[in-house]
Amino acid sequence: MSSDAGLSLLREIERGADLAGLVAKCLTDLREPGKVRHSLEDIIRFRIMMIAAGYEDGNDATELRDDPAFKLALERDPETGAPLCS
Repeated sequence: MSSDAGLSLLREIERGADLAGLVAKCLTDLREPGKVRHSLEDIIRFRIMMIAAGYEDGNDATELRDDPAFKLALERDPETGAPLCS
């Protein structure tokens, strides 16, 4: 269970506007590609969802990386999907 069930609606709005994609295109990703687990777009999308859900300071990313609502918002299976970035 999650207390952030409204994220599914936000996911649809964000996907329609492609906000995370637009922001990611404005940034240069200097990470080594072979060491990258999470795309820049996914990191930005996760951060957008966290802010919208009231986790504005980012300190809760580790706790939320396995949250079912956040996994669904990032199009991962809530039960078996890979953990989100933290």
